[in-house]
Amino acid sequence: MRRLWLAGVALVSLACGPHACSHVEVIPFTVPPAVGEIGPDGAVVWARAPRPAFLHVALLGAHDAHEWIAPAADADRTGRVELTGLRDARQRFRAWLSPSSEAEGAPEGAYTAELRLAPPSTEAAEVAFGFGGDIGGQNVCRDVERGWPLVTEAARAPLDFFIVLGDSVYADDACTSPGRYGNTQIPGTFPAAITLDDFRAHYHYAEADPGFSALRARSYAVWDDHETMNDVGPTRDQRAGSEHLMPLGRRAFVEHAPLPTRWLRDVAQPLYRRVRWGRHLELFILDTRSYRDDNDRLDELPTPKTLLGATQRDWLIEGLTTSDATWRVVVSSVPIAIPTGFPPEEESDGWADGGTGRGYERELASIFEATARAGVPRLIFVTTDVHFATSVRYHPLPEAPDFVVDELVTGPMGAGLFPSHRLDDTFHPTRLFFHGPDAPGDIASLDEALGWMSWGMLRVSEDGHLRYEVRGVHESVLWSMDLDPVRR
Repeated sequence: MRRLWLAGVALVSLACGPHACSHVEVIPFTVPPAVGEIGPDGAVVWARAPRPAFLHVALLGAHDAHEWIAPAADADRTGRVELTGLRDARQRFRAWLSPSSEAEGAPEGAYTAELRLAPPSTEAAEVAFGFGGDIGGQNVCRDVERGWPLVTEAARAPLDFFIVLGDSVYADDACTSPGRYGNTQIPGTFPAAITLDDFRAHYHYAEADPGFSALRARSYAVWDDHETMNDVGPTRDQRAGSEHLMPLGRRAFVEHAPLPTRWLRDVAQPLYRRVRWGRHLELFILDTRSYRDDNDRLDELPTPKTLLGATQRDWLIEGLTTSDATWRVVVSSVPIAIPTGFPPEEESDGWADGGTGRGYERELASIFEATARAGVPRLIFVTTDVHFATSVRYHPLPEAPDFVVDELVTGPMGAGLFPSHRLDDTFHPTRLFFHGPDAPGDIASLDEALGWMSWGMLRVSEDGHLRYEVRGVHESVLWSMDLDPVRR
């Protein structure tokens, strides 16, 4: 018999088999289930409840697992069931809330969805995933009739998963009506966050949008600065009169994402991780916020700045140089060569310094050098943060001219537009694509603004061919790029 485990608690057998049991009381979800941290033999099922309850998850015809969703003070009435030891690549599951830990089977009305596990590293499987971020910033919030239209469209795309790549909420921003582009919005009743309840309120507002919840239904969650405050880092995380905010921002982020319970219990658990999807694809999901040096510090010898911290940097280099995946995809919430940070002449929030000497370029160069020395021919970076779409190709190392880095930048999915044609030349960039308005301040309507918003899709075929698309409103393909695998 297959064994499943939930956070160390053995699972109970279904007495009703695959048929629903009608006598079980069902409590409606406040936010429907989402599946995250999908691996080859397990995943995390997450949901939010209106009151204390048990979250039950049942694999049809197999077993049932449950977890107690405690009062709000514990985890904002969010719960997660961690499924491990699974063997079937595709299977249906049901999830429901009830006041009892006893479960004889899935009741009528239980949430039902498919659970697709990641293919093992030996399988040449086709994989398609989306990525994007920047949702709800600069008073581009939930339209009263359409919500966030591009978020809703991306959620409908036939993808294996979506990487919600930072700034999924703007905890330092407001949502009023009318919105930035004159449309009628649902106002948010929250301030710029300085308490845990403030942070939670921003997630409640986003989660009330069906498109937002659907986008996260099969996802990997990444945080960036606005989950706390603009350009945040370990020593830059206070507003006037507030305590340090990064622990609160991290707590709310982990509560409201399909992430393992251990990340709630231990703030030292790293948010960076690597995810394998079959023979051809491996993802390296970075945490660019928790360990960085101050944005205004100079990047100079003998102690170059670090954006990742030594442990994460070494982990990344080891993973990139030893992976046998056809495509190594680095998920970075900040861009490589587009200068960011405010004020721009004094700070750098991304990798590039823009000529100020305050970027994190020496650390990135060390990552490129180690990867090229190991004979890796190409890296793919997927990034957001800058509120326009572009694609940039780098030949970053003159001593390794065949080593190539492609950066794929998308966004925003629902925020203000801030295009910039500026590129830092440190890593020898060549721009392949640009999508942004010439005069973003003149945009007069939400429909006009939506024409400049975007998200990205990567598809890897069974034979290792990679296709990248920038997707826009009305399911349009704004730009695409095809790459054939390069074998070592």
